[in-house]
Amino acid sequence: MDTSRRILCVGFTCIDMVSVVKSYPEEDTDQRCTDYYWQRGGNASNSSTVISILGLPAEYLGVLADDNEGRWLRSDFERQGVNTDHCVTSDVGNCPVTSTITSEETGTRTIVFTERGLPELTFEAFDKVDLSSDYTWIHFEGRPTTDELRKMFQKIKKHNESREPLHRIKTSMEIEKVIFPELETLVSWPDYVFFSKEWSRSKGLTSKETSVDFYSKKVKPGGVAICAWGEDGAAGKTVDGDVISIKACLQTRVIDTLGCGDTFVGSVIAALSSGKVLRDAIQFGCQVAGAKCAIKGFTDLRQFGSVLKGSITGS
Repeated sequence: MDTSRRILCVGFTCIDMVSVVKSYPEEDTDQRCTDYYWQRGGNASNSSTVISILGLPAEYLGVLADDNEGRWLRSDFERQGVNTDHCVTSDVGNCPVTSTITSEETGTRTIVFTERGLPELTFEAFDKVDLSSDYTWIHFEGRPTTDELRKMFQKIKKHNESREPLHRIKTSMEIEKVIFPELETLVSWPDYVFFSKEWSRSKGLTSKETSVDFYSKKVKPGGVAICAWGEDGAAGKTVDGDVISIKACLQTRVIDTLGCGDTFVGSVIAALSSGKVLRDAIQFGCQVAGAKCAIKGFTDLRQFGSVLKGSITGS
């Protein structure tokens, strides 16, 4: 396995302004924070960070604002070893922000999002990426710009048609937010599709197993449907395979659940690109996402990188 080739995550990023409280108040009263910090947010952004921390070359592609927050985001990508060379800097709009209140007692959080007018990534920006250089995998966060995303998949498909199997780019996509129902039209494009619990429930699916069984009939030939279901673990299924069901790795004390879903997606991609089979990759994703719940941020997940190194070397 050639680990010099990068994994590119395409999507959205923002500032997470996190306020930590001991517990949520039972009534409308003032309460002091025990901690406050900024961290980088956004699904594709977080997944690229996890991939980098696990020891694989990672790149993020998205739109960054030309403001102080946008510059902070770029520097934070650099601190985590994530390449941003192809990112678009926009002078339209400002950096999106989320105000997050996290409970020390339960690890749960409340998120309020402010968009601030930053434009979405276009195909024109993606088209400037040279796919023939050094990419092994491209992951897409499901955003409302389905026509632009479809053009991106078409470009990758055309690239792959002229390459030997070992040099083709694998693709994946996360379909999470029910407010973007048009994403259903893209299910048949990626090699791997990650469906959220929220999305699956909106379609009347009642478990991770029923979700992957249903969507395995809609993905591309040879494609894989994967669904994470929070405390109930995750499942995966190919068109002609059995449902793989993995239990969650629950923690005795939950510290921070912010970004746990993105951790699962990033770690499964890292495992698959390192040569792990689907069952082992989903198991690895559950392990890393479970560990994430018991720590603040992502840096302490670095210990799991040795597991992937063993996969690559065959040890």
